[in-house]
Amino acid sequence: MLVLAFASSVENAVQRQLGIAVSVEMLISAKTKVTSCMEYVLVWDMPIVQFGGGIYRRRHTRIFGDQGHASPTICAYSLTRNKE
Repeated sequence: MLVLAFASSVENAVQRQLGIAVSVEMLISAKTKVTSCMEYVLVWDMPIVQFGGGIYRRRHTRIFGDQGHASPTICAYSLTRNKE
């Protein structure tokens, strides 16, 4: 699991940007009778946003905090509750 957290304050969160890509590949033999399922989540933990001259905290910060390092917790939350 890759977690990158740069911002330690609201000001830094607004000024820094990060680009990242993830790729997943799974090879399955065509002659097998085995089936499998793979679940994954893509989490974008960007707790602080700036628009209209103001700085705002996103709704998920009420549960997961606003420090920008909640990605593992959000992933676990999503994977354990996706059947609800």
